[in-house]
Amino acid sequence: MGGRIGWHRRKGVCMWRRAGSMACKEAAAGALWNLSFNDDTEAAITSAGGIPVLVSVARDGSAKCKAYAAGALRNLATNNDNK
Repeated sequence: MGGRIGWHRRKGVCMWRRAGSMACKEAAAGALWNLSFNDDTEAAITSAGGIPVLVSVARDGSAKCKAYAAGALRNLATNNDNK
C-alpha cells in the first residue's frame, strides 16, 4: 500500500462518513467501489474501517449507493483476510 493509495483509501472512507448530500455520498461509495478492484487497496479499505461503512451504505443508502456498496463488498469478499 503506497502512500498515495493509502491517502485515497482513507479519503474514500472519510468522505462517506462526513458526506452531507446524497450526491457526495454516492461519489464516496463509488470511489470505494473503484478502489476495491485493486488488490493493494482491499486491505487498506478494510483497515480504514470501510467494511462497516459499506454495510451501512448497503442497508440505508440510495439505490446508487447500495449498488456501489454491494460491488465493493463483493470485491472485498474475495480476499480471505476479510472473511
